[in-house]
Amino acid sequence: MNRQEYLNQPDVNKFINWLATQLPTLPMHFVFSKSPKYVPNGINTQLIGISAAQSQYQWGGDWDSVSKVLTTLREQINDAVRSGDDQLTYNVSRAILRWGGVDNRPTIDFLDNLRSQNKLAAYFLQVESLLRLDSANRLSDITSLSVPAFNSGLTKIHALLDKTGSPIYDGRVGAAISTLYHLYRIDLESSSESVPADHSRFAFDEGQGCQVRDPKLLGAQFKGTPKLNRKKPMEWARRQLQLGWIMREVLERAPELFGHVKEISERCHHFEAGLFMMGYDLSEPPRKLWRLLYLREWSHEESKQVFPRGARARSTDGAGTPRCV
Repeated sequence: MNRQEYLNQPDVNKFINWLATQLPTLPMHFVFSKSPKYVPNGINTQLIGISAAQSQYQWGGDWDSVSKVLTTLREQINDAVRSGDDQLTYNVSRAILRWGGVDNRPTIDFLDNLRSQNKLAAYFLQVESLLRLDSANRLSDITSLSVPAFNSGLTKIHALLDKTGSPIYDGRVGAAISTLYHLYRIDLESSSESVPADHSRFAFDEGQGCQVRDPKLLGAQFKGTPKLNRKKPMEWARRQLQLGWIMREVLERAPELFGHVKEISERCHHFEAGLFMMGYDLSEPPRKLWRLLYLREWSHEESKQVFPRGARARSTDGAGTPRCV
């Protein structure tokens, strides 16, 4: 299935239309605890739309400072890979992993193995062609042989190497797009339209400590989203490509979204940053969700947690400083 075939699916097409209509004006309430390294002052703010969500981006700095770091990393990984320098590619890849808080042993071992065979730069170039958003590539091109590893670290390296807007598909981004898909399906099923749902389109990953990322913890209407599976890397890579296709199409249908940004790839990066913040902790989702869950209206002065603090789901990693997963 290529890009156009994927986007032409009735459910995907309707979801894109829903996103293009709802994302500019979706009400949200962010309440995030302080994290000394990543969100030093915490966040407690009400806002409207994904553009406002993106403006609240924090990951060891605000969007202006982090985007400068990412621009440098993008330039460095592209220079290293395209020059065929495996050692430099390895060094920059490790820098990307450290920036993302995911410099872990499995990813390091994978990079070490390819570097020892002098195949690291060539591998990244090969996968780059599979994840491009503006080419005739197909989902079926992403196989267990062409993409033997994919995780919360490698998605960052691949996304920063890409020049077409491919998103970092981590736990927060996955949680956000999965929850938005549920909201779309709830809206669709309340209408007379009938299109089969496919909740396996998107996947989440567990949050750190008490952060909620699994949509099913929001209620019975939010069941069905799978968890990202490190043992099936081609599925994770395909999710990144599919989300990228959806994001670019949404931006084409909603030109006002991040319209102040000239390049489509940069608009995609802003879009991804907005999703990142929306999926930071689903126990404080868009207030439209409150209306859907509780069938009641909320004023701008009112908000409510889905779960009391003591009832929030805990990650299998236990408590700790939030990190990009």
